Amino acid sequence: MNALRQGLYTTCLFFALLLGNACSNQDVTSFEPAVSDSVMIQLLIDMHLAEAHAEILNLPSDGLQDSILMHYQLSRADFEANMAYYEANPDAFHKVYSEVLDKISEERFQPGN
Repeated sequence: MNALRQGLYTTCLFFALLLGNACSNQDVTSFEPAVSDSVMIQLLIDMHLAEAHAEILNLPSDGLQDSILMHYQLSRADFEANMAYYEANPDAFHKVYSEVLDKISEERFQPGN
């Protein structure tokens, strides 16, 4: 479990860095997100869990993000645009990311996990 927690923290740090660098010069005042908050929440959950599993199993994580984005039929540019939107709207990001962490915690503590 400790490795899973460490993987989650590493992934959170990664997303924080990504958020800080994603398309910072984009005009987000008239931005229409490429995906809904509910899809973004599930996408971020999948990214966190995939990164954590790769770290626990000591597997390379190259291409994990691209595979997950492909699964959601979302381009990297659209993902980065969404992240830039959240960077410019911290309240919206907090709401989405709180839901991500809540759902990961719920899943982790379900019987049988």
